[in-house]
Amino acid sequence: GDFMTLQRWVDEALQDRPGDLLLQMDIEGYEYEVLNSVNESLLQRFRIVIVEFHNLRTILNGRSASWARIRAAVDRLLVHHTCVHAHPNNTATIEKAGDVEIPDLMELTFLRTDRSASWQDWPAFPHPLDCDNDSGRPTMALPPCWY
Repeated sequence: GDFMTLQRWVDEALQDRPGDLLLQMDIEGYEYEVLNSVNESLLQRFRIVIVEFHNLRTILNGRSASWARIRAAVDRLLVHHTCVHAHPNNTATIEKAGDVEIPDLMELTFLRTDRSASWQDWPAFPHPLDCDNDSGRPTMALPPCWY
């Protein structure tokens, strides 16, 4: 009753207006269902996609159903987009397995690949424009295994 598809929302809001779109999504764990079900032609309309990904700790168990949903969603984005920014949310924790550190909650920004002719790596994290969540917890730096 309180849910709608991304396609329906875009259709109702834009009424067939063409052009690039921007998607910012923080929907508390439902991002995987949305990204895995959205029509590819609609996904390609998004020039920029900013998603807060939840429950990333399940990446450490590469055989779980949750990991499969995460992998499928990110793989769908990477068909036409490139991850250009990653910022862990300091309200969550970091899980470790050997040398791999996974923030459980992280915001990733994707740029449609056709929108940039060149890329420049950033040498240090956090980026000066990154802001902590107002949780009273210390800053969480992006673990080096992510870059």
